[in-house]
Amino acid sequence: KSRKAGNAIIGGDANGIPAGILVSGPIERVDLKSGRVVILGQTYAAQAGAPALKRLAGQVSSGSTVVASVLGSKDSAGKLRAARLVVGGTDYAPGATPVVVLARVESVQSGAGTLRVGQLSVDYTSILYNASTAFVASQLILVAGVQAAAGAPLVASRIVVLE
Repeated sequence: KSRKAGNAIIGGDANGIPAGILVSGPIERVDLKSGRVVILGQTYAAQAGAPALKRLAGQVSSGSTVVASVLGSKDSAGKLRAARLVVGGTDYAPGATPVVVLARVESVQSGAGTLRVGQLSVDYTSILYNASTAFVASQLILVAGVQAAAGAPLVASRIVVLE
């Protein structure tokens, strides 16, 4: 069965997530040469060599937890396109502060109750009691939950299938 919900990018609010959010959580890596920023296993392009990116890389490499959101939209081909990186605004406590990621499912291990979006593993066993959706590769989903540590699976408290 597939459950459809409002599209958080185009139609506004999908169960309380602000429109335009592609990801919101701690920055895992900043690659200055390529201008790539990784948040919750999702890689986004920024302006390589930009002074703001250098400052951000310095904070992350020093061990500081930097929380950021990537805002964007879905293009006519259905691809997610990042438009803006917004840094800060939230204190972050691993395993307690909610994080959000909007992405396409790459793989599903239904027997284990996990799926993968980008380089992020999502554990959805805690919502199996009310999840009426069988997740499949290429579905666009919005996942909200918590992550105990960088690189750890995101423990989903909610997954909304958008298409």
